[in-house]
Amino acid sequence: MSNAGLLLSGRYRLVERIATGGMGEVWVATDEVLGREVAVKLLRHAHMSEGTYRSRFQAEARITASLTHAGIAQVYDYGEQDDQPYLVMELVAGEPLSTILTRAGRLTPEVMLDVVAQTARALQAAHEAGIVHRDIKPGNLLITPQGRVKITDFGIARQEEANTLTQTGMVMGTAQYVSPEQATGAPIGPASDIYALGVVAYECVAGRPPFTAESPIALALAHTRDAPPPLPDDVPVTVAEIVGRMMAKAPADRPASAAELAERAEHLGHALAQGSEPEPMQGLAGDATSFFSEANPTSPNLVPVGNAEVDDLDIPEKRGKKPVLLALGAVAAVAVLGGILSVNLGNASSNNQRVGEASPTPQVSVSDTPTRTRTATPTPTVTREFTPEPVEPTRTPTRTPTKTPTRTPRPTPTDTVTPTPTDSVTPTATSSVDPSVSSDG
Repeated sequence: MSNAGLLLSGRYRLVERIATGGMGEVWVATDEVLGREVAVKLLRHAHMSEGTYRSRFQAEARITASLTHAGIAQVYDYGEQDDQPYLVMELVAGEPLSTILTRAGRLTPEVMLDVVAQTARALQAAHEAGIVHRDIKPGNLLITPQGRVKITDFGIARQEEANTLTQTGMVMGTAQYVSPEQATGAPIGPASDIYALGVVAYECVAGRPPFTAESPIALALAHTRDAPPPLPDDVPVTVAEIVGRMMAKAPADRPASAAELAERAEHLGHALAQGSEPEPMQGLAGDATSFFSEANPTSPNLVPVGNAEVDDLDIPEKRGKKPVLLALGAVAAVAVLGGILSVNLGNASSNNQRVGEASPTPQVSVSDTPTRTRTATPTPTVTREFTPEPVEPTRTPTRTPTKTPTRTPRPTPTDTVTPTPTDSVTPTATSSVDPSVSSDG
């Protein structure tokens, strides 16, 4: 039964469903009191009677609402109607980084460093508030047409002094991006988010995740014991160094804070844009190569990375211890895809209609051999139009902008940078995550 037209609490009228996932569904809605469009996330009926799901849903609302930062998607309201919990969120044009990577293959080092710096700045705000996200991955990083990053989905985040929802012997996280300490059920802190962001950075410049396996448990074990393959030869040594340090097995070997990481990424990105390479990072023992395996890396696969978000962890510790620009795409549409985690590897067929279908999207600088220049291009405003998408494979028509904004993140305001688009970036159908089957690979 469709909820279109439903009025929640006499204020939020549901207009169009834009995403579904294992935990809930997300709608574009109209706030009839303030006269603005918002995103409304509804908990699935199947979970409404389950105390754990309701508690996490409420926790997501409280935690996210407590954070104020331009890089964190806002939560406006929480309510219940006829025993139906709902979350009212910021509605933002953009697409998840996972969609960009699926379409583009990989990013230039400068663009990756800009994404890392912005994400780290937002994480620092959360960490200062005592909150660890615990599920940093491409699907939870929304990129706006202007190149701004917004972190979404604090559904399994925890406050360091209030961990009541995760004291049931469960390891929570996404297998492809889980930190070693998170995989083994050890105490976690801000360094776990830095590790996960390092895995994201690796995937951005390598065009593939560092580890692959047939099960989320095997993936988690790889994070605890295996060194990632070296990055491609065209990745500058200082870029490989920062990625390697973020992915260090021991939390103490990673950057000391998200703020320190952001500063380093900004400095390095600026230097690369100017055609120079800064000195190696100070204060940590060992060189960059010590964080990677000696095996020669396979050639980077510059075709779509595939189902970037496939399996998640929800493993008992004692057993495992271990878009596409939417014209008004919702931040919450990404958030619902993170949901409650599961080891289920099946039922991935519903992932093809999540954060929009194929449509004109912001372009990201991608190249076989990353260059050090790119040029900023003014971003056209997004208009609300509904047109069927003339791409193959044909899918359900979706909200699409009439123009193609160019996404050109900049490490610093003074950069002059120009993409070398040796990869042909063409719109493709989006693949998103169903939280109940997600294992981010």
